Amino acid sequence: MINITERNNNESVLDYYKRLKSGVAEGIIELEKSEIYSMLFPNVELAVSPDHARKSLRALDLCIEADQNVLPCSPNIVKDDATIPNKVAVEINKDGSQSSSRLIQMSDTDSKDCNFLLEAHGYDTDKWEIISAKSSMWNTQIKGGDISTLYSSKITVKPTKEISSEFVRKILVENCQKYKKHEHEIFAIKENGKILEINISDLHIGKLAWAGEVGSNFDYKIASDRFKYIVTDVLNQVEHLDFERIYFIWSNDYYHFDTIESTTTAGTRQDTDLRWQKLFRVGVELLVWGIDEIINRTKTPLTTFYIGSNHDRMTSYYATNYLYAWYKDNPNVDISFDCIARKYIEYGNIAIGYCHGSEEGKNISTIMAKEKPEIYGRTKFRYIQAAHFHSNQSRPISEDCGCEVRYLSSPTGDDSWHYLRGYVGTVKCGYGFVYDKELGRRLEIRSNILV
Repeated sequence: MINITERNNNESVLDYYKRLKSGVAEGIIELEKSEIYSMLFPNVELAVSPDHARKSLRALDLCIEADQNVLPCSPNIVKDDATIPNKVAVEINKDGSQSSSRLIQMSDTDSKDCNFLLEAHGYDTDKWEIISAKSSMWNTQIKGGDISTLYSSKITVKPTKEISSEFVRKILVENCQKYKKHEHEIFAIKENGKILEINISDLHIGKLAWAGEVGSNFDYKIASDRFKYIVTDVLNQVEHLDFERIYFIWSNDYYHFDTIESTTTAGTRQDTDLRWQKLFRVGVELLVWGIDEIINRTKTPLTTFYIGSNHDRMTSYYATNYLYAWYKDNPNVDISFDCIARKYIEYGNIAIGYCHGSEEGKNISTIMAKEKPEIYGRTKFRYIQAAHFHSNQSRPISEDCGCEVRYLSSPTGDDSWHYLRGYVGTVKCGYGFVYDKELGRRLEIRSNILV
């Protein structure tokens, strides 16, 4: 007579448990959990408590639910294959954090490593940080008698709140690897006494505006199109001229926000259509396009640098360093990654100062004489090129001071903040300026945006 509670030859522990469990459910046999445990694991010498038996059988139930042929349990449980169960539970909490639970094969050292735990649970270490972590150990005996240690790991995570230097380094490395080093043609210096400035102020990549709210749309794609239009238009207007050098000015609120929480440097929340990672990448790729377009079309050396602004004081500095890494082997491109917020150029009789204009206030008219008295004294034509107000404002200072301050218009769109305050109606544009070494500023090109 066959005893239905006996284990069959070649029957796995899991199949044996399924058969016993089915017999109890159908009323064919009557067994307590501790009795089932003893039948499944007859080699266990010590008596087990009902609670231990219940927990062990629950682990087998989880394997059945997950359709896994593996037994996470005490060392006495023999599993037929060495597969780690893939049962995962993720919960999204009201505060935006997430809780993740899964079985992980790791060491005791790994269980205390935040980056290891984040990666093991499938989270990007650049984008998430651990709030809490809890692990409990499971031992598993695999075929051949070896013991595999698993951990039941639960972590609660939240999005990181700052851009790490490691993230910036990784972006630089990834993109520099795409750049194939080659021999660059060294442009001949055209000593004709002229330089060109291409100035795109306050582009605000990442700004989002909806026509239904403010009368016109604006997003990062529109910003990119306007940027490319201005570069192309200015180059078309001066294609009959040669220059000794071109100065490319872009770092005035180039990015719309500066933090993971989509705020300006000071913390003011902004409307945006980009996550912070994509914002940075879109911006630097557009700058590379602009520099390549300028130098390839003109065959003229180019200089660009960082200007500290109120919306993107950090991110534009990171972008400047990105450009330095990208062009460090190109003798035709000079990238200054000096973090000083105001910059000055001396060229013959000309001195040009660049600043954002949000912080200087009334000091802006005399700031060049204070910061660069030697340059100020050697030159006759002095200019301060500022931005910030998104509108063209000329503020000539008295002849005794002899410095012209100019706040330049912007190609950016009007968002809800500007619309509600009535800061609308200005012509959207970028600029090109031609300077003569002896005679000062000779030509201004306004690259107006029509749509």
